[in-house]
Amino acid sequence: MAEVKESSILIQNVETKNIMTKSTLPVGGYSVNPYVGCTHGCKYCYASFMKRFTGHTEPWGTFLDVKHWPAIKNPRKYAGQRVVIGSVTDGSLPQEEQFGNTRKLLEQLKDSGAEILICTKSDLVVRDIDLLKEMGKVTVSWSINTLDEDFKNDMDNAVSIKRRLDAMKQIYDAGIHSKNSSRFVRRFLFSYSISVKLCCFISASLLTALFYHISSRD
Repeated sequence: MAEVKESSILIQNVETKNIMTKSTLPVGGYSVNPYVGCTHGCKYCYASFMKRFTGHTEPWGTFLDVKHWPAIKNPRKYAGQRVVIGSVTDGSLPQEEQFGNTRKLLEQLKDSGAEILICTKSDLVVRDIDLLKEMGKVTVSWSINTLDEDFKNDMDNAVSIKRRLDAMKQIYDAGIHSKNSSRFVRRFLFSYSISVKLCCFISASLLTALFYHISSRD
């Protein structure tokens, strides 16, 4: 495997026989991860357990394996199935702009009839609005765990909350279903013994703020 060091990130190319993995997640269907690892490096990341299966000794968030796979031969096989893009990575990582794995995957699944769920905390997803509008049932699920940029900067290396909210509005205005997931911050807070009521209050306040932001019109 060729290795490239991009600033503090180790990048490798890896071959995989099949990009589609039958999912054991509650959402069912298939789980698709165009990359191994995630350079957002979130302190609360539930997917960091994946490191033990990668052979990497580097800390989670400091390596990225770029997957290469054969073209999906029969995309209609996934018609009506839920396909989750980014269950243990983010398909719209900054490196996606260079490698284009997620864009390639969407092109291969465009006429599949699958129900696409994209999990992200990046605004790069707006690049693919043209494809997403052609794909039928698509949901973009955003991970926004706070409205405090300083707190966000301490928690992850992803784009700012403002950029995520602006991108969410662009996706919404394009007629693509969009939602927010705050389960990660709830999990993080529980680890510090914060009460259930406080977690629910934080989540409700965050979702209310997001609703008014998305619903506002200039």
